[in-house]
Amino acid sequence: MRKSVVSALAVVVMVGVAVPAQAAEPKVRLKCGKSGFTGWVEIYGRSGSDGFGGIAPLARITQVRYKIKKPADGRTERNDVTVDYVPAPDTRHLLARSGDAARADNSWHKLNPEFTMTKTRHPVFEVEFIFNTSGKDPRCRDSQRL
Repeated sequence: MRKSVVSALAVVVMVGVAVPAQAAEPKVRLKCGKSGFTGWVEIYGRSGSDGFGGIAPLARITQVRYKIKKPADGRTERNDVTVDYVPAPDTRHLLARSGDAARADNSWHKLNPEFTMTKTRHPVFEVEFIFNTSGKDPRCRDSQRL
C-alpha cells in the first residue's frame, strides 16, 4: 500500500510539472499605422470592484507594453508612444509614455504605468504613436472602450 501511495503522488507531481502555465490575455489591444509604420499596445489587468458597488471590466492594471514595426527605410530609435486613460469624456489621465525612447524593432517592450487602479466602469484607453522619420513625423491614434 505504501508503494502505491508514493507512485500516485509521483504521478500527480509529474502531471503538475508537465502542464504549462496559461499566458494571461490582454484586456485591451490597440493598433494603428501610418507611413509604413505599425504600432501595437496591450494593456493587461484584472477585474475587480469598480468603486461603485459593481465589478469593473478592468480594475487593476498589471502591465502595459508596446511594439512598433517600421518600414524598410524607417528609423528604429526616437519613436514616441503615449497611452491615456479616459474615465469620462472631459477627463484624461496619462497611463504610460515612452518619451522619445520607443524602439521600432518589432519586439515587445514594457511601459511603466503611472497608476495601476481604474475607477470607472467603462473607461476608454487611447494610444498615440509618433513615428520618427527624417521629415515630418507621422502620427496615428486608436482607442478602445471597455
